[in-house]
Amino acid sequence: MDQETGTEFGERIHAEVTLAVSPDYQEAKIILRGQYDPRIDYDAIIERLDAQGIKYGLDRPAIQKLLTDYRTHPERRSFEAVVARGQPATPGVDGKLEIFIEEKPPVSIDETGKADFRNIQRYNAVDAGQLLARYTPPVAGTPGLNIRMEEVPPPAPHDPRIAAGDNVQFNQASGEYRAAVHGIFVHEKDTLSVNPVLTIPGNVGLASGNVSYDGNIKIFGNIERGSMVSSLGDLEVGGMIESHAVRAGGSLRVKKGINTRREGVVTSGGNLQAVYIENSEITVSGSLIVEKSIIGSKVICDGDIALSGRGSTVAGSEISCFGSLACDIMGSPIQNPVRVELGSHSRNKAYYEQHVKELEDVERVLEKKTEEINKIKIYVQRMRGKIPVDKQAAFRVVYNEYRTTVELRQRLQMQVLQFRESRYNNTEVRLIIRDTIHPGATIVYRESVEKITAPQTRVVFRFKPGHAMQMDAFRPQR
Repeated sequence: MDQETGTEFGERIHAEVTLAVSPDYQEAKIILRGQYDPRIDYDAIIERLDAQGIKYGLDRPAIQKLLTDYRTHPERRSFEAVVARGQPATPGVDGKLEIFIEEKPPVSIDETGKADFRNIQRYNAVDAGQLLARYTPPVAGTPGLNIRMEEVPPPAPHDPRIAAGDNVQFNQASGEYRAAVHGIFVHEKDTLSVNPVLTIPGNVGLASGNVSYDGNIKIFGNIERGSMVSSLGDLEVGGMIESHAVRAGGSLRVKKGINTRREGVVTSGGNLQAVYIENSEITVSGSLIVEKSIIGSKVICDGDIALSGRGSTVAGSEISCFGSLACDIMGSPIQNPVRVELGSHSRNKAYYEQHVKELEDVERVLEKKTEEINKIKIYVQRMRGKIPVDKQAAFRVVYNEYRTTVELRQRLQMQVLQFRESRYNNTEVRLIIRDTIHPGATIVYRESVEKITAPQTRVVFRFKPGHAMQMDAFRPQR
């Protein structure tokens, strides 16, 4: 405490009055030392306090007791008492922020206790409207007074409120943060946001873990061999694809190329764009746009295939294309074989063959059921309608099975008819060779097979249902 010491009272009486004040001016103490001096009375103490501006929180009974002790116990040489106390400020209540999206563990542990670095999930997907966090605001404290009657402000309570970033809505009344869209939850510094695109800043590999998301994914690097990427939306890859376990429900765009060593199938539910495709199996529900080449690969495409770059080449590959195909060069001078099937929808062809087989199986079952029904009819006629109860129940089971089989046959017949029509393209399809098609190339259209036995340059092969193949000279558009 800060202290102020008074002068001695009288020449022969040695008495000392000290005023000690706390640094925060919340407490004042009077200390009496030396011989008793009758001039140190209540008024003298009050005067001393007043001279220092101490006006609030005086403890008058404590002053009186101090003076009584001082007067009645002269043998003691020191007396003290707290004679004024301030009113401390009342602290407020800290605010609270509850985050309801749990952080993913850094490593996934499998059933054997081993760390599964491939299947690490480093992100959280949230739905539109999902509650992300709840904010409870702080409650301010109440100010106090010090012994000088000066207001003492309360300490500021902690305020944990954070900003609502992109695609996050904050309700002031409820304190709730909710996702405005379906996307990836992001909590960075003092902001909550939802990104509708899952962004991987580098490669997908051991460092990132496998990636699976029911929206759009953007990968800035490569998809390394052995990694899995699955997107129900569009997938964009800034590098190349080395892994076979890649599936995009929407379009797939690869800034470089695809080379999976033909260990699996890369699938795109929309269009696929890439610079090159090598030693890979590709299934594309839309169209395929390739800049340079398709080499040593198997490609199934339900749209058109366009190789756009100068010198673009298809070689050593098996291509099935529902639409048309265009490239500069097909095959090679060493007769590297190429098989191109045009106007064929591979998936619908497979469905057609599957349903034809199922229909044949159902027809055989229905034939047996019909024989059973005929036997029942003969039995009923012979019994003149007087059928035992146990027989009636058994006959009902047979009739129900018969009706179910008839209904199944009808459905399969409709599906066979549907896929019979949709397995082939009923419009004209073309194979456009802007430079050269080499011997060793085979062109298949429905039941016809054309084998190229001599090089042909700048040619367009045209195919149309019910017409013979037509060849025209390729004339580039100007």
